[in-house]
Amino acid sequence: MISEIELFLLSRKAANSPLRVTTSELAASLGMPQQTLSRHLLELEAEGRINRSKEGIILLPKSVREALSLKGSLDAAFSKLSQIEISGEIVSGIGEGKYYMSLEGYKKQVKKLYGFEPYPGTLNVKLPPEEVQKRLLLRERQGKYMKGFLHRRKKLGGLISYVCHFNGTSAVAIFPEKSQHGLNVIELIGPIEYRRKFALKDGETVQLSFG
Repeated sequence: MISEIELFLLSRKAANSPLRVTTSELAASLGMPQQTLSRHLLELEAEGRINRSKEGIILLPKSVREALSLKGSLDAAFSKLSQIEISGEIVSGIGEGKYYMSLEGYKKQVKKLYGFEPYPGTLNVKLPPEEVQKRLLLRERQGKYMKGFLHRRKKLGGLISYVCHFNGTSAVAIFPEKSQHGLNVIELIGPIEYRRKFALKDGETVQLSFG
């Protein structure tokens, strides 16, 4: 296991070149008694983790490899923490998604932001009460905004969008500023008709992953 001393040396770039530092300076930086530090340095040297010379202290490959392994584990852990998983069931819409996603004002923005022309329709996912809070957490993240526009003298609202994954594919979740749905429904758009592709029926459960 990598030690506090090694992490400090790593932060001072001692993996690239020897760090010129006295034992007393190092002990003060670590808040450690000098005798204790000297003992730990001898142990690290004996284990082939550091090398001390008149040029300073340098971390050896064994120590650097462990530091990189630790970094990988931490990155993976924080990546999982940053994900939001939302479960819900497929429900039928009222046809609004098909109409709005066929309008050029939205189609052009989807194409510009995500690189695809949306299938004219949405896949609606209804959330149980315990999952609604996760949707609110998602809204605190910075999504991609699509502007509202005038269509036949009617002002259509903008929407916030987020990429998500489900059933091994990706989709875009949209949150219109003006919507007939409550907080318990998430609308998904994509380049294909997801309901047909995955043979989804009303009442089936899906899990949406937002990373």
